Amino acid sequence: MSLFPGSLPALEICGRQTTESPGFSTDDSPFPVIVAASPSQSEEALFLTACRERGLLADVPYDRLRQAAVGRFGRALFQTEPVEKVLAEGPIDQDALTGSSNRVAPDALAAAHLRELGRHSWPENAGATRSARNKAAAKAGGIFYTPEYVARYMVARAIESLQANACPMREATPPTILDPACGCGAFLLAAYRYLRGEMPTGGASKTARRPGHKAPVVRNGTRRDSVGAEDWRERRRQILRRLHGIDLDAGAVLAARRALWLEAADEPAGPLLAEETDVFFDTIRQGNALVGPALDPRAGSFDLVLGNPPYRRELGAKRLLDQIAQTEFGRRWRTPRMDLWYYFAHRAVELLREGGVLSLVVSGYWTAAGGAAKLVEQLRRETHVEEVFDLDRLPVFDGVVGRHLILRARKGRRPSAGTLVKRPPTRATSAEALLAGRVPAAVFKKSADELFRDGRIDLEPGAGDLLATIGRHVPLGRLGRVRQGIAENPASVTRQTVGLLAGGRVGEGVFVLAPDEVGRLGLSDEEQSLLRPYHVAGDVGRYYLAEHASHTLIYSTDETCPDVRAFPAVERHLARFRPIMEARRETRQGRRPWWQLHWPREASLWTADKILSVQMARRPAFAVARGPVYVGFSVNVFVPDRSTREDLLYFAALLNSDVLWQWYRHHAKRRGVGLEINGRVLAATPIRRIDFSDAADRRMHDELVELAGMRACMKPEGLGIGDWGLEVGQAVPDSKSQLESQSLIPNPQSLANPQSLTVPDSKSQLESQSLIPNPQSLANPQSLTVPDSKSQLESQSLIPNPQSLANPQSLTVRHSLTYEGNTREHAFHGDVEQRIDAMVRRLYGVEHMEPAIVG
Repeated sequence: MSLFPGSLPALEICGRQTTESPGFSTDDSPFPVIVAASPSQSEEALFLTACRERGLLADVPYDRLRQAAVGRFGRALFQTEPVEKVLAEGPIDQDALTGSSNRVAPDALAAAHLRELGRHSWPENAGATRSARNKAAAKAGGIFYTPEYVARYMVARAIESLQANACPMREATPPTILDPACGCGAFLLAAYRYLRGEMPTGGASKTARRPGHKAPVVRNGTRRDSVGAEDWRERRRQILRRLHGIDLDAGAVLAARRALWLEAADEPAGPLLAEETDVFFDTIRQGNALVGPALDPRAGSFDLVLGNPPYRRELGAKRLLDQIAQTEFGRRWRTPRMDLWYYFAHRAVELLREGGVLSLVVSGYWTAAGGAAKLVEQLRRETHVEEVFDLDRLPVFDGVVGRHLILRARKGRRPSAGTLVKRPPTRATSAEALLAGRVPAAVFKKSADELFRDGRIDLEPGAGDLLATIGRHVPLGRLGRVRQGIAENPASVTRQTVGLLAGGRVGEGVFVLAPDEVGRLGLSDEEQSLLRPYHVAGDVGRYYLAEHASHTLIYSTDETCPDVRAFPAVERHLARFRPIMEARRETRQGRRPWWQLHWPREASLWTADKILSVQMARRPAFAVARGPVYVGFSVNVFVPDRSTREDLLYFAALLNSDVLWQWYRHHAKRRGVGLEINGRVLAATPIRRIDFSDAADRRMHDELVELAGMRACMKPEGLGIGDWGLEVGQAVPDSKSQLESQSLIPNPQSLANPQSLTVPDSKSQLESQSLIPNPQSLANPQSLTVPDSKSQLESQSLIPNPQSLANPQSLTVRHSLTYEGNTREHAFHGDVEQRIDAMVRRLYGVEHMEPAIVG
């Protein structure tokens, strides 16, 4: 549904008129594409429609409409530069000016401009023309215009901050405001509306702002009723002289000017006169805010810099970022893996005067990103961050998923002042309701030391004592090697790479093969020596590693495959995908032959016993891997040094505990609903070492190893079938006969159709099958428990080999029942993990500092 009823039908008519003009055709299109000769014509027609609706051009015939508008309203609304002659445009058809059914609001011009970005059209039968838009054109440029409610919130809070901190902003002097990527002027319009609300009010001004009031009719630029108009005009001049915007898009610049002009046209003072609009040539301009002379003379002069800078990651905008990096400004702030918007934040701090305020709505992923290190340091060193409103994953921009936040900072250090961190409450669904105050936000305060931690911005609730206590221990990276998994490049054919191939399909295995793909290769015994069992991320969970790898890796490296011609079947397979491998950086630069894995890492990583760490998960997920196990780059590995005596299961218990989950929430990047624990964060994880000469320490180590071994035998979280799930051992049955022999399902025949596999779903069925030690506990599923001692386990025959407890690593649980609710973990999981968490707290000395885990 359109935010601006009535404006887009007119735009559609305008678009049909303009796109029928001659354009050009692209050679690779399936049909001739006619691009609008002047995309701005439809937007201009919408603007003129708005003027006629307001009675400002009612006395002018259609064929002279544009000429009259330029004369009455000024050239700045029709061209970006103050050249003497107005740029010539073709005629605008009368139909294009009569398609609006409702009043065209100033905000509609932004929607119209965004709608026109990437528009193209093509001829159809009988001479008809069809037009469409390519949304990728806007997305490719990082262009997502700001919703009005976001701009309104940011403007109000920023100006209130200026006022509350006794900045030199006299009542008669509005603040000097800049949007360095103004687009169609959402922030300038919001700022104008806010400052207009502070105007000295006479009878006419109060009437004008009353809901439902209709502005007085203005004809030929002159108001009939001019009561109080001069006071409004003077205040308006002061505001407009101090509202600055700059953007690369000339069409967006014109839309911003026109939006402000239309807003003024609805006021008691009437529209700006032609000579008054010349101010826009100086204040809202086409240009580059980052480099070049456009803003250099104004450095250090703005009271407020705010906006929604374009998001462009280095992966898709390397050429642009490299061009900026060649300038003095770019060399000062360039970092690897940065986003384009970081430059706008750096520039904003430079342009602010001391005590000025910065307010930006940006992606929420930068606070823990290595590429943002310089930005974080500049904010720490040169500003006081007043507020961070973390909108989490609430939808903000149309068609954009991800996390966003609003950052507000004041230039100048205030070490004793804290930072407000705001978050959506549980189950919040609307960013608009949150920013409007209709839904209360969760709010807490942090000191500067708590906010800036280890080169990142920590937005978790304060836990200084807890983190300080945990952080005294030894980083994991000092106890062994921390590495990322294999970068196959490519594992399989993707949507991005399929275009490089003459044949092939998306999802087809290249270096990583499904079982049926391996069988089709027809490999010789010698060629099969290149194959390795390969665990994808789905094979790894909290404490859990699938006994059998789901995929197979072609382990082609300098050592295993120096010459692919020695393996003809492998060569035939990989040669089909050679264009993808030839495009890799390492291959282009001659450091890696096309047939080898891009980054295979050290071979010893994969044969050694190790800890596997899933990089992105709902909560930290670590598993023990003994013997040869190969994983991809979405999984990190830790291989302890020979001098490290602690058992791998001890490390798994610590790393999966809620104590270190809390530590990760303060040090890892939030991604989606979980955390990204990259190699840097993993290596920094504080590990409580064991003093094996101390009997109490050694006893706690052994107990944690036993408990972690029990937990490792259970099915991973989230893989239950239906509402009731069967917990099976790590050695998960992988054949119908095994399942039947172990009586793990009530109806083995259902394996003929695995999708229909079910487990008992009633109390009577469960009791009859004796799958739980205490069936009565089902009356209160929350209290469902399982045996927690060796003797109980043996007596109830819940394990096939009770003697395995002497060697916890080999412990497997044959079957047990657990209740899978939407808000509670499995009972057996919870029982074991609660004991692990309690022991880990004692080890770290934080028993009385309960970790505050959220979600």
